[in-house]
Amino acid sequence: MQIIWVTTVLFCVGTAAIADPTASVRCVQQQLHAAGEDVGQPDGKVGAKTLSSLAKFEAQTELDTTLPFRSASASSYCRRIGLAHAQLREFWPSARSPVNVLAAGDVPEVLRLAVQNRMRAALIGAARRMEVELAGTDTVLIATSPTALRQLITANSDYDVVGLAATLEKSCKSDRKFIASTVSSLVYICVDSGATIGDGIEADWLAFSLTHEATHLVQFQVNGVSDEDATMNDMVKHEGPVWLQEGLGQVFANVTTMGGDEAFYREVMISRFEGSPLPDLATLEKRNALSTDMSHVYWAGSIAVADLVEVHGYPAFGRFFASLGNGESWEDAFKSEFGQAVPDFYADFRNRPR
Repeated sequence: MQIIWVTTVLFCVGTAAIADPTASVRCVQQQLHAAGEDVGQPDGKVGAKTLSSLAKFEAQTELDTTLPFRSASASSYCRRIGLAHAQLREFWPSARSPVNVLAAGDVPEVLRLAVQNRMRAALIGAARRMEVELAGTDTVLIATSPTALRQLITANSDYDVVGLAATLEKSCKSDRKFIASTVSSLVYICVDSGATIGDGIEADWLAFSLTHEATHLVQFQVNGVSDEDATMNDMVKHEGPVWLQEGLGQVFANVTTMGGDEAFYREVMISRFEGSPLPDLATLEKRNALSTDMSHVYWAGSIAVADLVEVHGYPAFGRFFASLGNGESWEDAFKSEFGQAVPDFYADFRNRPR
């Protein structure tokens, strides 16, 4: 049985006219308009009227607006407003399509369609397993070079691409021919020029990669995304520890696309530490651990997540992310959903029998 561990990092033209990357912002504008707020013409752009109307709505309804409203966090806002006010769910764009895939002009259309179909299935599957409802439409961008990726990201999001320069370069240098990464509610993919499924890109790798990234997209729809200027500590507070995020992606993607179950995959990951102690999960909480200790983030995170899934199931992760979206600290949300204080879980993990 094949086991895959993805090496992408979590950070969130020719065919651009076929998609609508502003759908989630427009959803919030339409919801605010229906609630009686003056947002002007819903145009999918985050402007002064939208922000002012959202502030008034928040004051009237106690909607948590801790995280800044921008295109990257719009799907979370769209979802939470609809959950709190059922009549406003009619504006959820996920009913039409949970994902839009945009590709640079030199990316084969057959590959773009394959990514569209696979990511749609992965998003729906991950949401169902975690028992959460998706409201927004996420965006996937595909290009064959760092320059083209930067152009797509700039044109279809408000994310600052300057901080992604090194990551984009790395994404386009892989023997896999297909590397996917997530930043906020955006997945960007670099593929080798001319490569397609069966001709440079392995079908299993494509399915695994997209399923892994789908877990991140579901999470960010549920708990929102940190501000771009957030500190490492703030990111952990709003998004949870990176070992949990990446471990969930690894476990769910392997079980879903490679076969086997969580227990089998956990034993494979435990074997990676043969002769060595398990790492301290406390050192794998912050996102910089992906640069300093990536293997341990994925391996140890997978073991810990498989333990949690075995006892509590995937829906506990959906509730955990929802608690984060409601402003609860990750430590309190963890204890509530997984039944243990974080320090106690970490101690049990280090001392678990192998």
